[in-house]
Amino acid sequence: MSVMPLVAVMINQGSSVVTEAQTSGLKEKIASLTEEVQQLQSIEIQRTEAPDQQVSLTNPDARSMSARGTGIVG
Repeated sequence: MSVMPLVAVMINQGSSVVTEAQTSGLKEKIASLTEEVQQLQSIEIQRTEAPDQQVSLTNPDARSMSARGTGIVG
């Protein structure tokens, strides 16, 4: 799903003039956020495929264990 048409509508509906620099900055932010969403979707796929529905992003052994009952960390 592309958010670029939405940005164009928002810019066109505004009463103030939007500079090319502002538009460029917004496009860069949108591209960055789109990339981050793709990365998070990839992590979500890994999480759902994991047998215990957990993925450690730092240490594979750092997962919640239900050895004492709840399995809640913290």
